[in-house]
Amino acid sequence: MPQISVIIPIYNAARYLRECLDSVIGQTLRDIEIICVDDGSTDNSLSILREYAAKDARIKVLRQSHSGAGAARNWGMHYARGKYLSIIDADDIFKPVFLQRLYERAEQTQADITICRFCLLNMRTKRLEERHKRAFSPFSPDKQVLSAQDLSSCIFNFAIGWCWDKLYRHDFVQRYRLQFQNLYRQEDSYFVRLSLALASRITQLEDVLIIHRCNAGTSLEDLREKEPACLVLAMLALRDDLVRYNLYTKFESSYLNEVMYMALWLLRHKGSCKTRVQTENALRTQLFAELDIWSKEASFFHKPEYYALLQRCRQYKEISWYEKLFSVRESLDGQYKIVRLCGLLFSIKKTKVIQRLEKFCFRLRER
Repeated sequence: MPQISVIIPIYNAARYLRECLDSVIGQTLRDIEIICVDDGSTDNSLSILREYAAKDARIKVLRQSHSGAGAARNWGMHYARGKYLSIIDADDIFKPVFLQRLYERAEQTQADITICRFCLLNMRTKRLEERHKRAFSPFSPDKQVLSAQDLSSCIFNFAIGWCWDKLYRHDFVQRYRLQFQNLYRQEDSYFVRLSLALASRITQLEDVLIIHRCNAGTSLEDLREKEPACLVLAMLALRDDLVRYNLYTKFESSYLNEVMYMALWLLRHKGSCKTRVQTENALRTQLFAELDIWSKEASFFHKPEYYALLQRCRQYKEISWYEKLFSVRESLDGQYKIVRLCGLLFSIKKTKVIQRLEKFCFRLRER
């Protein structure tokens, strides 16, 4: 039995795949298996995988028709034989000691989940950006191992909801039959957050062990248009399972704050005005409508901007027929003005000039 099963879903990742595979096969921890699941790639990703498998017996190549990264990860986990699971992305770069350091900490602490730090490689600017962790870490030199119960107030807020910076104990994943959702975006949100809520022992390394590409223009990046619906499905599925395990009441504060964090993140990463409006509608009428969030006061939220978002949702009114011809309103994240003109949609980013103009118009109306 290998110490770690490394699972890599691949879909049209040929541009960066060799660099990723080189960083995995070059790990100082040698006792690993590398399960590569080709998700129906149409570029030469499969040829590259077969080339590497011919040179390294630790590499196994599986194929499936294009079903998304979630389905590919689940298939990889089905074949995994390792004591631990490392579920990574095909366009990232891993330092040679990545698996060694995670494995040693996991063995030392008997952790269900071991987390490391990372940095971002912005492919537009070609700059390395330090984004190692969320705003705070509950771990300290005297508290290197914590349970989900210890972290009840921040269980979903101290780590980011993706899987590639985490090492999972395989029998822990099997015990709870944890699976990725079959979504085209946000497919790891449910898996990662539910695993955190169920873990008896969680630990974190301060080492920066991963370089994660962002703005890479890969196939996954191109699926952002489908993200609002995927986020709704992921967060509601998480809510349902927290209820099923009788954990929702304990983790409600962390869960609802994470919902607001993800909602703001999603709103701030939308490009076209049409997509922005669709995202707002999905959050307001599908996600928030299903949650017990409307009665929460400002003190409930970790950040004032979360409550401000809720307030804007409370004040939102459906536009009348004539407002569909011309209207101006503020976006839910407070960063844009949404303009409707004869059925066309425009978004104008709020600047100091716009804000001053708003104040001037307000004063004119008051006179």
